[in-house]
Amino acid sequence: MLKTHTNMNVNNIPFGSQQSHFTGKPDILPGGFTFDKEHQKLSVGDIVSAGTLGICDELNRTIRIIKTARVSNISEDGRKVELCTYPYNDPCFKVGERVYKADCTNVDFSTVPKIEKIKETGVYVLYLSCPIPDLKENDIIEQMVESDGIAVEIGKADCLTIRNVELTDLDAGVDVTQSTGIFSVKEKLIPPIPNSQKDPTGKFLIGNPHIKLISILE
Repeated sequence: MLKTHTNMNVNNIPFGSQQSHFTGKPDILPGGFTFDKEHQKLSVGDIVSAGTLGICDELNRTIRIIKTARVSNISEDGRKVELCTYPYNDPCFKVGERVYKADCTNVDFSTVPKIEKIKETGVYVLYLSCPIPDLKENDIIEQMVESDGIAVEIGKADCLTIRNVELTDLDAGVDVTQSTGIFSVKEKLIPPIPNSQKDPTGKFLIGNPHIKLISILE
């Protein structure tokens, strides 16, 4: 996995510091949670970035992450797509997953590109089975699933990961928050959040208004 932060122990960054993804310490959802291995692909060595959108299953004590990334470059034929990694953001897509431009609606799932190859040396590149129509630099792409033949997002996020998690095994524990309290998460330091995941003001998650968003870096 491409690690853009290898000179920094991101797990030890204090909340509220300049590098923190939050403006202050968010509430940690108690209990032992693991990533949902049944409904998503993850591998040992993957990094799930702090601030990644997730859906919490408190009954099974699992978290299913919503995979998103921002486009930095596109080849002429549209099948080679480079993704932004940022200092604290590692995409974790997998070969075989389907991806499309975020916030698109009524897209026939059969037309959604499949990831055929991933290159992670120096840059993070997806090689797609076909181009994504009208995809441009700075657009957000996200993993799509099928519902009655239509491509849809995995669901509405109700939590965020709190720290970067590097998977040493597939049962790695993960801390998440369902409330930032009086604080906020810094959007510019976390994986991109599609508009479909935000309320009309853009300041809260639509699936959980207890998670507040802010665009500042400080």
